[in-house]
Amino acid sequence: AGPDAAKKDVIVVPDNDEPIVSVNADPEMQQSNLMIFYKSQAMPKEMKNTMTYELMEILKSYVSNIMSERLSDISRKPNAPFIHAGFSPAGSFGICPTLEVTSGQVMTQDGKILEGYKALLTEMERMRRHGFTEGEWERAKNNMLSSIESKYNSRDDREHDFFAERCIDNFRLGTPIPDAETERNLDKQLTEMINVDMINATVKQLYDPLKNVVIIVQSPAKEGVAVPTEQEVVDMLKAAVAAEVAPFEHNTVKEPLIGEDVVLKGSPVKKQSVNSSLGTTEWTLKNGIKVVIKQTPYEADNISVQAVSDGGAAVFGDDLYYSSQMLGSVMSASGISKFSASDLRKQLAGKSVRASLGVAQYKHSVSASAALKDVETMFQLLYLQFTAPRFSEDDFTTLMNRYNSMLANQTSNPDFIFSQNVQKTLYNDNYRRQQLTPELLQTIKLEHMPAIHKRLYSNAADFRFTFIGNMSEEQLKPYVEKYIGSLPTASKPGNVYTDDKVNYAKGGVTNDFRTKMEQPKVSVFFAYTGDMAVTMKNKLVATYLTTALDNRYLKSIREEKGGTYGVGVSAALLPRTKEYALQVQFDTNEQMADELMAIVVAELEKIAKEGPLKEDMDKTREYENKNYTKSIEQNSWWSNAILYKYRYGIDYVKEYLDAVNSVTAADVQALAQQILKDGNLVKVVMRPEK
Repeated sequence: AGPDAAKKDVIVVPDNDEPIVSVNADPEMQQSNLMIFYKSQAMPKEMKNTMTYELMEILKSYVSNIMSERLSDISRKPNAPFIHAGFSPAGSFGICPTLEVTSGQVMTQDGKILEGYKALLTEMERMRRHGFTEGEWERAKNNMLSSIESKYNSRDDREHDFFAERCIDNFRLGTPIPDAETERNLDKQLTEMINVDMINATVKQLYDPLKNVVIIVQSPAKEGVAVPTEQEVVDMLKAAVAAEVAPFEHNTVKEPLIGEDVVLKGSPVKKQSVNSSLGTTEWTLKNGIKVVIKQTPYEADNISVQAVSDGGAAVFGDDLYYSSQMLGSVMSASGISKFSASDLRKQLAGKSVRASLGVAQYKHSVSASAALKDVETMFQLLYLQFTAPRFSEDDFTTLMNRYNSMLANQTSNPDFIFSQNVQKTLYNDNYRRQQLTPELLQTIKLEHMPAIHKRLYSNAADFRFTFIGNMSEEQLKPYVEKYIGSLPTASKPGNVYTDDKVNYAKGGVTNDFRTKMEQPKVSVFFAYTGDMAVTMKNKLVATYLTTALDNRYLKSIREEKGGTYGVGVSAALLPRTKEYALQVQFDTNEQMADELMAIVVAELEKIAKEGPLKEDMDKTREYENKNYTKSIEQNSWWSNAILYKYRYGIDYVKEYLDAVNSVTAADVQALAQQILKDGNLVKVVMRPEK
């Protein structure tokens, strides 16, 4: 900068000897939460490119890792004092470069902020006074070393925004930008050098518990919900600092995920075929299970698998419908086999691996992923998802309490009310297409879960297992034959697609209603539906129409009328019912709502009459061609392409670019005409109460 350049003032946030407390209660607040901040001066900018800075960052990572584990374990207990809690040591805060804050956050059930606050303060004091144990340090070290290696192995997968953010931080804060190898070697060296005594010495000096503290309380304002006073918040802080706190007790023992008494019989590959278009290999095991493998280099240190079967919640009656859709969440909260969720996380310390299952409306699945070094652990978890579900009454109760707390204030939230009305109107108030409410939550029962799991997951031959990642067939084959080959199978399909007769409302249906809201607005939702074959060409015609409408609404509704921040437009083809669905949604004010809704229809009518603008067609074609070359270098794209090929017979590799370049303005115009001719428009409008 030149000598006459403006000088930037250095702002230093002043200390405070007494706590600063802010208590806020609002009728539309969705959650009860409290945040506590301890202010401290940031490390000078010129120090942030030194070993001292990097050492402190690694020390803080240890603290965050261990405190996250402790607080997570508490949140999973029956009658837990909080739904969620977090702790962050000495991090940057907002746009003030001279300030750092050590912070704690707690989210609780309504009326129980003080209870959760007390539990958080107790854990912060336990950390500050007694530090951490050798076992906690060992797990944190293994997790951090695993993360460092995974990050290094994926160094070539980093995208532009990663480097942009590092450059911005370097300019603003002075933080370093090392090359991947230097960063990995330095972080690994420091992580292995730091011992538990160094960490415990650090936490004793993080903050003074009664100085430079700021506390913010946020709560719904509603009858029957106690909101803490400023004095109560301060008194509880002082009481926690004065109270006796025992050291943390560590009692985790490492065990194999699959017991030694379990016999894995396995099943060899019986048949092999190749799809040259997709570049995939398909195996059929002797037990009937089908496996698809796609080796890619795009995520260097990752292998993932998704096993998908027809069926899903649709195979159950209404009495089990919502319980079945909650199966994945219940299992995630409960753990697997003999391990609770907390114990499982500790057993997996040092491993980069995950596995879960999910039940959608018409299909159910198991998915897993891992760093390459942890591939066998991934297969073990995959096997256990099918064979050893764990259902705990305590964990189920904790999960339901969490959902009840999140849903308790939704019924007064205008956005929730709007979504609820959209679902009800779009599907003729079908029981199976409702927003989750406290009333529906009551239908979800723990005793339903074992039977639901058995019905959906007892026959692995129902599933197609698709592996995508940086592993060859030869590397995967022993694990596939050993673990997937040992899954239970049956000679006949256990689950098939089931039509539960849930369909869109037909004809012209309007739900125009008013509701109470603190910040008045009008929310609008349009849905056009009708019959259409699911082909690649039709999918792309729908994409061109979406883009044309999006551009027109941007100009006419946002820019010319200034009526909204943006209009959301989406179109999809639905393989299950062989339908199209074109949806338009936006928020505006009472004065402009009807005028803007008329424009939504008028722009569609204009395309039906005159066709799309040439510039819209050209821009869409250019974007889709360019985006294709980027997309095929992403594993997620290949996952979707393989899914469409095996489930719907659509070959993205062979058909996509041909479809992109063959769509004409007449095709788009014809679709707009068909939409208007079909006349199936569901319109939902929410206005503020007068």
